[in-house]
Amino acid sequence: AAVGIAGLGVGAYHPEGARNANYVAGNRRRATAMSLYGVGGNAGFAVGPVIVTGLVLAFGLGGLVWFALPMTLGAIWLARELPRIDSLRLATIAGAEAQPGGRGEDRWLPFAGIATAAGFRSAAYFGLQAFVPIFLITTMGTSDAVGNAALTVLLASGVAGTLLGGALADRVGNKPVLVTSLGVASPLILGLLAVNEAGAFALVALIGFFLFGSFSIAVVLGQQYLPNRIGVASGVTLGAAIGFGGLVAWLLGLLADQTSLTTVMIVIAALPLPGFLISLALPGENEAGQPSEEPARV
Repeated sequence: AAVGIAGLGVGAYHPEGARNANYVAGNRRRATAMSLYGVGGNAGFAVGPVIVTGLVLAFGLGGLVWFALPMTLGAIWLARELPRIDSLRLATIAGAEAQPGGRGEDRWLPFAGIATAAGFRSAAYFGLQAFVPIFLITTMGTSDAVGNAALTVLLASGVAGTLLGGALADRVGNKPVLVTSLGVASPLILGLLAVNEAGAFALVALIGFFLFGSFSIAVVLGQQYLPNRIGVASGVTLGAAIGFGGLVAWLLGLLADQTSLTTVMIVIAALPLPGFLISLALPGENEAGQPSEEPARV
C-alpha cells in the first residue's frame, strides 16, 4: 500500500512538473528547460541506488526513512517557488492569447505519433538499462564491476545527450534532432554484438548520448501538438511512455529466458525503428503555437 501511494505521488508530480517547465521556459527555450527537468530525474535514477545501498548497509531497511528528509526539503523549496512559477505561467498564457490565432488547435493524430515514438524510445532505454550490464558480463566475460561501469557510462552520457539535445533543438528545431537521435540508435545498439570490451564502452556512450537526447524533445513536441492540453500531453509522453517501457523490459526478460541475450539485444536494437519512422512522418513544428492553460475538465 505504501509503495502504491508513493507511486501515485510520483506519477502525479511528473505531468504537472513538465507542464510548468513548459510555462517557465518561455517561448524560445522549451526544449532546454525540459532537458534540465529530465536530467533531474535521470540523476535520481543514477544516484538513488548508491544512496539506498549506503542507507541499508548503515541502518538496515529502516534506514530508508531518511529519504523523507530530502523529499521534505524539496517539497518546501517547491512550495516557496510556486507563486513565482504561477506568475510565469499566467504571463506565458497571456502571451499565447495575444498571438495571431491564439492558442492554436489540438492535433491529436500527430500527438498519437509522438506518444508512440516516445513509448518505443522508452522501451529501448529500459531494455538497455536492464540488459547492457548482463550482456557484457555473460557474453563478453567481463566482471560485475565492468558491467556496472558500463551502466554508469550509459546514464552519464545520457545526461550529456539530454542537455545538448535540448539546447540544439531550440536552435535547429525539435524534429531534426528527434529524427537523428532515433535514426542512429539502432545501428549503434547492433554494433554491441560485434565489438570488444573497449569498443562496447564507446558504443554504450554514444547510445546513451543519442537515445536519451530525444527525451525532452518528445515531451516538447507533444505539448506543441496539444497546446490546449499541456498536462495531458506531458502525462502521456512522459508518464505513460515510461510505463510502457517498463512493461517491455519485463517482456524482454521473459524473452531472454526462452532464447538468448543476443536475441534480446537484437530486439532492443529494433525498438527505436518504429519511433524513427513515425518521426519522419510528423508534421513540422508550429512555432507560433504557444502553451495555454488546459480547460478545467483536464
